Amino acid sequence: ILARIREWTIEQQEERDASVAIGDNDVPHLPSAIPSNLSYRDFVSAADCADVNVLLLVMSSILFRSGNAHFRLKHFETACRDYSSAQSYQSIRTKALSNHGINESLVIEDAKLNGRVRNNMASALSKRQLYEEARAEYTKALQIKQSTLEALHKTTRQKGDSVKDMDDKNLVSDIASTFHNIGLLRLNCDEAAKAEKAFKQSLSLRVKKFGLDDLRVSSTLNALGGLYYKTKRYDDAFRSYKESLRIWKLNGSKSDLQ
Repeated sequence: ILARIREWTIEQQEERDASVAIGDNDVPHLPSAIPSNLSYRDFVSAADCADVNVLLLVMSSILFRSGNAHFRLKHFETACRDYSSAQSYQSIRTKALSNHGINESLVIEDAKLNGRVRNNMASALSKRQLYEEARAEYTKALQIKQSTLEALHKTTRQKGDSVKDMDDKNLVSDIASTFHNIGLLRLNCDEAAKAEKAFKQSLSLRVKKFGLDDLRVSSTLNALGGLYYKTKRYDDAFRSYKESLRIWKLNGSKSDLQ
C-alpha cells in the first residue's frame, strides 16, 4: 500500500513538472527527486484522491489487526503504537472526506473501525495500568459506536430501507463489549458500584439482542460474579456464576472455551 501511494506521489510530481515551462526542444523536465520516504503532506495529498484515499482505510485496518496481534502476545506498548498509527491514518482520511463528496457507507465503515481501534487502545492502556488514559479512550469509543448505530439507522430510514440484522447486531455487540470493558476497568480501579452499572448495561444489551443463552451473556455474568465475590456479596456471586456456567455448558459444543 505504501508503494502504491509512493507511485501516486511520483505520478503527481511528474504531472506538476510537465506543466512547468519546457525547454527549446519541447521536452518536459524530468521529475525532481523521487521520494524514497513519504511525508505527512504526501498522505494528506493522497487522501484528496478518491482512488488513493480508500488505501488509507485499508492501512488503518491492517494496523488495527497488527495491534490486535501484539495485544494477544502481551506486547501492549507496541499494540498502542499500532492503534495510534491506525487512528492517524483514519484522521487524515476523514479530514479529506469532509471536504469532498462523502460516501455514506464508507463513512460508517470508517466509524466502525475507529470505534474498535479506540476500544482496543483503551484495553491495551488498561493492561499498562494507564487507567485515566484508558478511561478517556473507552468514553470516546462508546460515543463513536453509539453515534454510528444512530447514523446507520438514520441513513437506512432515509433510503426507505431497513437496517440489516447483521449490521445492527454487530454494532450492538461492539457497544456491549465496550460497556463490559469499562466494567473491568472500573473494577481494577476499585469502583465497584460503577463497575456493576457498566456490566449491567452490557448485560442488558446482550440479552435484548442475542437472548438469554448467548455466550456473550455468559461472559458478562461471569464478570459480575467476580465483582460480587470481590465485594463479598456471595449469594449474588453464586447466582451469577451458576447462570454463566449453565449458558456455557449449553454452548459447550460450539465454544472453544476451556
